[in-house]
Amino acid sequence: KTLEAVGAIIEADLRGPIVVAAPATAVVSTWPDEFDAWVPGEEYAVCEGDKEWRQKVLHDFWIWAKARPEERSWLFINLEMLQNDRPPVRKRKPKAMSDEDWAAVADEYEAEWEASMEEWDAEKRRHPELFDRMWSAVIIDESQRVLPAKSSLTKDQSQQRSGAQNLLVRPNGMKLALTGTPFRGNPLNHWGTLNWLWPQQWSGYWNYVDRWFNVTEDESGYGKVIESIRPEVERDYGTELDVTMIRRTK
Repeated sequence: KTLEAVGAIIEADLRGPIVVAAPATAVVSTWPDEFDAWVPGEEYAVCEGDKEWRQKVLHDFWIWAKARPEERSWLFINLEMLQNDRPPVRKRKPKAMSDEDWAAVADEYEAEWEASMEEWDAEKRRHPELFDRMWSAVIIDESQRVLPAKSSLTKDQSQQRSGAQNLLVRPNGMKLALTGTPFRGNPLNHWGTLNWLWPQQWSGYWNYVDRWFNVTEDESGYGKVIESIRPEVERDYGTELDVTMIRRTK
């Protein structure tokens, strides 16, 4: 999958900044090892470490990429970097501290936490530099962990899913979702991937559900129970979705 994705981008002659969001172990081993072995001429940066170091890597990456617009500049990031900034941590009484000692500092700690919460922005991304510039290509590795969703609205998605949706891709750019299990045991999960790749074509979750699946009301008469793909459209379902997937060859 890694090599086919890299080959597709090279064959498309895409240049400029390219981001790969992958699990932590793949960021530091799989992707660098594959590049070093198969495409040693391609240059990349690995974004790892604590938050401060990652921010420095991102800052330096954009300077580097801007200086070589006619080359491909690859950036490997952990999937968690797509998330929002974490809220301030509320301090709690250590087990080893006596109640008397804790009472002496508890109000001060609580005041500090409340002040931090007032400044904290729930919509602020943990690494905003990923989201305020255009990418030539975006690759989500192990996408079955990130892309499943039941809505195209970011407020109804996981933080990583909404982060993937908010990455900006140039009009002539490319998005790739890499996975060995696109359904993750449930064909409904595939809509999230399709929506991320082609949001205009696959815009509505319930349009997708109503078209392909048996849907019934629940006992209350209000909700919907999704049972299975309708037998009469199962072949058409496979045919239509087959063109969206690149099969791995051995």
